[in-house]
Amino acid sequence: MRYTELTEKRRSVRNFSDKAIPEEEIQRIQTWFNDEAKHLIPGIDVELGIFKGNAKNRLEGVAGYKGYALCAPVYLLMLSDPDPYYLENVGFIGEDLILKLTDMGIDTCWLSVHDSDQVKQALLLQSDKEVAGIIACGYGEKDVSGRKLEIRSPSNVTLQEEKSRLPKLSQHDLVYCEEWGRPVDWESGAVHEYLDNALYAASLAPTYMNKQPYRFILSGRKLLLCVYRPSETPGIELGIDLGAVMLNFYAVYQEYINSGSTWQMVQGTDDHPDHRIVASIEV
Repeated sequence: MRYTELTEKRRSVRNFSDKAIPEEEIQRIQTWFNDEAKHLIPGIDVELGIFKGNAKNRLEGVAGYKGYALCAPVYLLMLSDPDPYYLENVGFIGEDLILKLTDMGIDTCWLSVHDSDQVKQALLLQSDKEVAGIIACGYGEKDVSGRKLEIRSPSNVTLQEEKSRLPKLSQHDLVYCEEWGRPVDWESGAVHEYLDNALYAASLAPTYMNKQPYRFILSGRKLLLCVYRPSETPGIELGIDLGAVMLNFYAVYQEYINSGSTWQMVQGTDDHPDHRIVASIEV
């Protein structure tokens, strides 16, 4: 996979066709997840559950945006052992999986999960692990360009002309130099092109309501990932979002310079009134 290209190509789809994903492709997904998926924290055990058939009806009201589970041929459940950083880990692995699916020509959309037990009960799933994330996947409808699903509740979903989205900030707006709020001098050439490209990929990662509740600080040889205090993004979505951001950066950075650097979660940084540091990586 070429992550630099896939992070640009990846999109979230709410309208899926009835076309089934071939069984051999489903098996390929499972094998790739087991053997090749990148993990933020390897010590946290994560399993992939694959559900088809009437899973959509079972998930309605218990998963998805405002309880709407979309109507996808396949749902991929990310089941994780509990850990202080299990959501970030699932976001990291799940976004890697989504980029793999993008490479396979399969469309996807993250679904919100707010009650793991409800999801397990709905799917008759016996597991001690937490349902941390669900990815709806299939083949997107081709005839609804310029329109999107307007979701008010599971029983009130309409297809409307897509209005302009909230603007996404570029990597140049998301990175500070040495301290919070101090802009980077991008014209000076102090930021290497490969680091710029990796930060660009990170800026393309999906976030809840497109809010991008994070910023980076370039501090010496370290890149710090921070979130606003307080963030408007719900805690579950925030963890998944941060994991996806870290995956995009890491995957593209390693394509340019195979440094062996990995993200390290940061604890005990509660002294900043406007933000908190959640992770760092050597660059």
